[in-house]
Amino acid sequence: MKKIILLFAIGAFTSLSMAPTNFWPAIFIGLSTLFLCTSKAPSATRAGLYGFAFSLGYFGFSLSWIGNALLVEDNPYWWAWPLAVSGLPIILSLFTFTFCALHKKICRHKTGIITFISFSIALILTDLARGHLFTGFPWNLYGYTWVDTPIAQVASLWNIYLLNSITIIWALTPCYILCKKKSKSSRIIIGVLSSITLIAAFTFGVIKLN
Repeated sequence: MKKIILLFAIGAFTSLSMAPTNFWPAIFIGLSTLFLCTSKAPSATRAGLYGFAFSLGYFGFSLSWIGNALLVEDNPYWWAWPLAVSGLPIILSLFTFTFCALHKKICRHKTGIITFISFSIALILTDLARGHLFTGFPWNLYGYTWVDTPIAQVASLWNIYLLNSITIIWALTPCYILCKKKSKSSRIIIGVLSSITLIAAFTFGVIKLN
């Protein structure tokens, strides 16, 4: 229960990466913590609950403004405010629950760089699914954290899902390279590749804007 509460709080903190604050370090802290906790989860269900709690905090706070329309003076539907600010985050968090649980189920006995890659894919598929299934709700993708930086220009190479995918990989990197249980060579490879692509993305953005 302590980890579930912690992940809810971390998810809420991660919402600071979205507008209007766009505090991008929050993405690195948030997703790295989620990766660490799900990696140590004893079961697929527990991993799913960790993902659900994290997303509930993330979407609960980053989408809380949606309910503001129901608080307009003399609005007869004010009673629906709790549903608006909690119902949507719960539905969106079910996607994270599903893919985190599946990741743990499939890669339960995997270690090292395979776990890193598979978890990155799980989060990428989570956002793709919620952005397209049931009419789709592609709001607050992790890639939007770069909206006020040159890195946002990477989306012009394909779309927001390209930027979102590499943002997830970048954000998970700190947790991986700081884990001494992983092989030194794999940590160096992941760290170097993430650093190079991050610098390249920033440089590309600056050149494109100029």
